[in-house]
Amino acid sequence: MFNWLRLKSKPMSNLMDMKYPEERRRDAKLLNDEGIRLANNGNREAGKQKLLAAIREDPTWGVPWNNLGVIYRDEGDNAEALRCLRKAMELGAFS
Repeated sequence: MFNWLRLKSKPMSNLMDMKYPEERRRDAKLLNDEGIRLANNGNREAGKQKLLAAIREDPTWGVPWNNLGVIYRDEGDNAEALRCLRKAMELGAFS
């Protein structure tokens, strides 16, 4: 049964931000793809920001973590790359 009292207690701005999981994944994929494109075109910082946005959009998806790890590896930051790649594995990005 739907709890209308709970709905009424939430600010309207929070209700407008609610998305279904498939919408979150779709938006995360768009951000992930944009991050890869930016990084491949030499703008790694903007690429990392898009990948972090993808992670915020869908924290259950490991693919942006993997891509972020690749950027860090390419920059020579092996510790951060390893952290990101471990998180990707934890989330099942490679299965």
